[in-house]
Order: sequence, then C-alpha cells, then structure tokens
Amino acid sequence: MTHSPEFSLIIPTRFRAQSVDELFSDLAKLTESFEVILFNDGACKDTKELCSRDWEFPLTYLESKEHTNSCMSRNACIEKATGDWLVFLDDDVRVEEDFLKNIKETGKRHALFSCCVKTPNNPPSPSCFRTWLESNFTGRIYPCLGYFVGGFARKLKKEMNCQHLPGAMMVFKRSLVGPVRFDEWIGEGTGYLDDADFSHSVMKHSHVNGRFVPKFELDHLQAPSGGNRDHDPKRWFYYYQAHKIYYFKKHFGWKFIPAIFVGFLEALLRSLKGRVNLLPTYLRACLYGAKQKA
Repeated sequence: MTHSPEFSLIIPTRFRAQSVDELFSDLAKLTESFEVILFNDGACKDTKELCSRDWEFPLTYLESKEHTNSCMSRNACIEKATGDWLVFLDDDVRVEEDFLKNIKETGKRHALFSCCVKTPNNPPSPSCFRTWLESNFTGRIYPCLGYFVGGFARKLKKEMNCQHLPGAMMVFKRSLVGPVRFDEWIGEGTGYLDDADFSHSVMKHSHVNGRFVPKFELDHLQAPSGGNRDHDPKRWFYYYQAHKIYYFKKHFGWKFIPAIFVGFLEALLRSLKGRVNLLPTYLRACLYGAKQKA
C-alpha cells in the first residue's frame, strides 16, 4: 500500500528547461515526503526530456502544446495533487536542503503562508517611504488606492498577517483550498495578479489569514526569458491595469471605482516618464477589466 506524500510541489513552466533542471537538483536533496507536479506549457522538448529522467522523487508530468497560462497550468496540477499541503513554486526558484523542513515546522502554527522570497531586481537603495511601507504592511491591499504592498523580499524580524501571497512561493493546507481555483481570466496575457487573486480567494473561503514568515527564505532568480508572463512593456501594462480593475471589482465591489482614477494617474505619470502615450492603452484596459464578470 502506497501512502500519499505530505507535500505536493506544483510547478508551472514555459521554455525554462535549465531553470527546472537546477530546481530539480535542489529538490533531489530533500528528504521529506513529497511529490512534484509539473506542467510544461508549450510542450518544450528539453523540459520533457528532463522530466523523463529517473529522479529521486515522484514526478507527475503534464503538458499542453498550445500556450495556456499559469492559472490553467496550476489548476490542472491541483487536480493531480495528493499531498496534505500544496506548495506552489515558480520554475526559476532555488531552495535549500531545509526548505520542506521549514515548511513543516511553520505548518504547525499556520495553514496558509509564504517565506521571504529574495529577488535580484530589488532596488539596491529603496526610498525610506518604501522601506517603511513594506516593513510594516507586507502583503496588504488598499483597493481605494489601487495598491498592493509587496515586501516579501524583505528579511524582517517579525511575522505578519497579509491579504495576498507572492506567486513564487505559496503554501496552503490542502483542506483550506477546497473548491477554490486560479481565475483563468486573470491568467490571460501577462498573468499579473493571478497569485494575489488565488491566495486572497482562499483566505476569504477559509476565513484564515495569510502569513508572511521571513524566518526562512528562497531565491527567486526571475529568469529574463521564458515563463508564463509577457515581457513586452506596453502589453504588460495593458494586462496589468485590466487585471487590477477586475480584481478590485471582484473582491471589493464598488471600491474598484477609485482604483480607476488612481490607474489613470499612474498611466499619466508613466507616459510622462517614458515619453510614450499610455492613456489610450489604459482606457482600453480599464474597459476590458471592468466589463468582466467575476
């Protein structure tokens, strides 16, 4: 009789075979009971060959030859997961040998959390205001301002409640997730806010707060190519605004209206800074996001 693993590691990937190879090498060093469910979006040949190797852990391989998105990929993986804990990882992260040990210890106190996610692209000298904001309001959402506070890359001394989690690494007790799935409309285009929407939806469904636990960490390398996000700046801005308007409408009702005005100001400032007119792009995105039904 085979026993279900304690952890299901869910990894969507798109044309990043080398990153997956490095991550799998890290996972092969872990001694806890876990399985990996990987979705190869675009059916990259190198990734498929990599997954056909004889790894030291159970691996469920899924693929789609057509370009889907990270939301559809993750939903397909959830249906195959058998572990008590769902651990969502980006394909370009690196983990230490005590990664699952730390998750197991944290799981004794919290059922929905993330760790410190170090990234190479943080400003080397952030402003005092940003430092104060992210150090005291990590993972908070302010719909009337159209603003999400990050801060998950900060090595803080204290744990904090949060309203959303970073997609590079999210941990959920499986029983809390229930019927909640990733919103596949938000996965369209850049996929911006897919992780925030899912984690916030699980929190609302389970009535359990998210938790930022900076005691342990992993590296998010933010690979410059591949992945499920769009790297065209103008196209990114379009979906970034559309998804944000849709998100606030979905979760906060009428409060998405002030976010429209804030988004307009952001588009104006970005236009002036980049010397490119983003206002028509913003108006199209705003209308597209606002008309979607949650």
